[in-house]
Amino acid sequence: MEGVQAHLMLQDLAPTHIILYDADLAFVRAIEIYSCLRNNNSNSQEQQQQQQQLRLYLTLFEASAEEKTFLKSVEREQSSFERLIHHKKTMPLPVYTLSGTTQEMQLANNSASSTYA
Repeated sequence: MEGVQAHLMLQDLAPTHIILYDADLAFVRAIEIYSCLRNNNSNSQEQQQQQQQLRLYLTLFEASAEEKTFLKSVEREQSSFERLIHHKKTMPLPVYTLSGTTQEMQLANNSASSTYA
């Protein structure tokens, strides 16, 4: 199930407990996003306390192909984030222009003219 479809389905059902028999990492991430948005949309602390926290349960057979596939997906996601963090650390910093703004700031203002070092 795609992210938007999953989010719409979760909004319609408004579950407090979810049991997944087929652990799809993308759907688990959609559930995490839904849970965060659900908690942030509560207007007051009283509503947040009354609202039951969403619980997610995964059912996987130990040493099964499904478990290996799910764990491999988690490992792949983790290594992707680690590579992204490493890449971000080693990226060259933007060159400042005379006006003191970076290229990102200029792009935000629709007037990019500087370059990266």
